[in-house]
Amino acid sequence: MSGDVQLELWLHEYKMEALSAVLEQQGTSVEKQMQEMLMQLYAENVPREVQQGIRQRIDDEYAAELAEREAARKYSAFQVRESGTDRFYQLDQGEGFLDVGRFLRRYSQPDQELTAASLEKSFADLKPITAEQYELLTVRRMEDPGKVTGVFRLDFDEMTAAALDPAEGWKAYSIKDVSTAVYHAYRKNGLAPERYEARFEERLVGRQLDLAAFEQAVPEIDALEHDSEQGPMLSL
Repeated sequence: MSGDVQLELWLHEYKMEALSAVLEQQGTSVEKQMQEMLMQLYAENVPREVQQGIRQRIDDEYAAELAEREAARKYSAFQVRESGTDRFYQLDQGEGFLDVGRFLRRYSQPDQELTAASLEKSFADLKPITAEQYELLTVRRMEDPGKVTGVFRLDFDEMTAAALDPAEGWKAYSIKDVSTAVYHAYRKNGLAPERYEARFEERLVGRQLDLAAFEQAVPEIDALEHDSEQGPMLSL
């Protein structure tokens, strides 16, 4: 994307000091005055139709840059149950189950506590969202897993964790089993990130919980009304 061009002007330092002092008393500065004069020079000398064309070109470049940034962004969503109360969050970055597992293991230690507050502390960019927005993100997870990389349900009352798999639906585990899987995943150093994920997933095989309780609380994805073209409001 195009950007501003810096201009370099010269003025003796004594003159600059004197001019700066006078303008400061007037509540302005040399830089501000020179910027205004430059914009006036542009407005008075560049034909209006040329200015309009340049304005449109800048706007088009800016819109294209925003679209490119949005296309590159990834999202995660969390439902957290604590003391019988559900909270919902969106994270404007992609997190997988292993990332969440590391958090669960860290705060499962005797000197720590698993709470919504500890989740907010670990993922600093968490944003509170509504239950409806969370439901929309579960839909987007199924439709575009590359965009929404993870949707999770963390129940700190029952000490369980569930992750939404686009191919197989919800998978739920005890937080203890997730923590143990994280430990075994990192028993070897120097592995590629995908190997840690594979070791983590292998350790969870056969550890899934009965999903009946989860399915009662999780909205039916196929029944949700949504605009598949629009998608959820990811930027809150």
